[in-house]
Amino acid sequence: MFSPSGLIPRSTASSIVAIILLLGVLLRAATLAVPHSFFPDEIFQYLEAAHRLAFGPAVVPWEYREGIRSWLVPSTLAVAMRAGNLVAGGGGYLLGAKLLLLTLSFIAIPAAGVIGKRISAMHGLFAMLAVATGAEFVYFSTVALTEPLGGVLFVAAAALIYRRETSSPAHLAAAGALLALTCVVRFQYGPAVVAFAIAALIRYPRHAIALTAGALPILCLSSLIDLAAGGVPFGWLVANIHQNIGLGRSHAWVDGPLYYPQTLALVWGVWLAPLLLLSAIGARRFPALMLAALANVAVHSAIAHKEYRYILLSTMIIAILAGIGTADVIGWARRRSKPGTWTMLPAIAAGGWIAMSASVAVAGPMRYWWTERQPELAAFALVRDTPDLCGVALYGIDWTFSGGYTYLHRPIPLFSYTRLEPERLARDDGQFDAVVLPQAVTRPAGFATKDCFGSNGASRVCVLTRPGKCMPPLSRAEINRELIRVGR
Repeated sequence: MFSPSGLIPRSTASSIVAIILLLGVLLRAATLAVPHSFFPDEIFQYLEAAHRLAFGPAVVPWEYREGIRSWLVPSTLAVAMRAGNLVAGGGGYLLGAKLLLLTLSFIAIPAAGVIGKRISAMHGLFAMLAVATGAEFVYFSTVALTEPLGGVLFVAAAALIYRRETSSPAHLAAAGALLALTCVVRFQYGPAVVAFAIAALIRYPRHAIALTAGALPILCLSSLIDLAAGGVPFGWLVANIHQNIGLGRSHAWVDGPLYYPQTLALVWGVWLAPLLLLSAIGARRFPALMLAALANVAVHSAIAHKEYRYILLSTMIIAILAGIGTADVIGWARRRSKPGTWTMLPAIAAGGWIAMSASVAVAGPMRYWWTERQPELAAFALVRDTPDLCGVALYGIDWTFSGGYTYLHRPIPLFSYTRLEPERLARDDGQFDAVVLPQAVTRPAGFATKDCFGSNGASRVCVLTRPGKCMPPLSRAEINRELIRVGR
């Protein structure tokens, strides 16, 4: 893959590439071992909508009732769900969607290598290593959110633009398609995409023609999906802006202007300063990439509702540039050292990258992410795999922390009750024969514990069942009726 350089022979570089790619796959596959969900949006904005397209039953939150989401991502995931369901029963439908996400995430690894290879094989290898082992990139690789998907598409587009000094029209058109797809998948990345395209191609204004030619088919495809869903082209974008900015729905959760610097410091810890320094060194090679990263942080800093995942595009760019900066530092040391004394520096630097990724993965906020909502999801998977159940109730667990029909995967009614509604739960209990609730909550009469999940304590979640049949779902606590009632 990499050509020879003064530092790494071709055969050695090829072997290292294979090792990095294998490591990237294995780390990403390991995230499938334990069900987890970083944020309710993963399930209820994307996987749940995909389940609705593929199989029918779904929780429908206000975002889909108001039409503020594109169906592009759910439609793609729905195809993977159907394929997984055909190949394997049980949870095969969900595994199909997760494997698709893993495959798309993997693309960013060789794409980062192509960007770095523009300088040398060494630069390409360290750019690949940064993405392959980066703890947050591994974590989000199988999470169904638009931020990691948009980041991968952007990096792939950048690789096509940077693969040679002057890219061919075909490669530029493909890059334009990927950049347009980035914006459709995550429209908030639009300013970063525009900033990057202008800065990267400012010396070649004619290249904008090929870039635009590649973008147009993607915009047409998105429009056709909107029409097929019963909307108007990009009507979801207008509705999103109207709901979140015009009506102020995004202001229901407001974070301060220093949210992103503070969160970066929490996630990266002591590694933040060296990463930023190395990325600044790497940015001298690819200033357009750093401009995109900064533009993305600036845009999301201006939005009232902030979450760390919103700037995944920026952190991926910073990691790639830091990998490139690492190779620059090694080259600088080589030029200033005696022959033979620098040869261990690449191995030491690679070890440092792996140590950094491992320490970030097990410290700070990330140590909780790997099993986030695991008890609730495991409980819903148990209900899914228990035959003959005819209804399930959530009691004392907010519906946003449940598995929804994404994990339930059965055409039975789902009800939701707060822990302040024991009388209501008792009144309706003829309409369901399974209850998912925290272990600490008082058990409803007539139900026996089937199994519990999670460590002992308040986070432990149990599944209770009772014998008998279910009456028709007449209660307003049925999940979609409840969401309409409360406007969620």
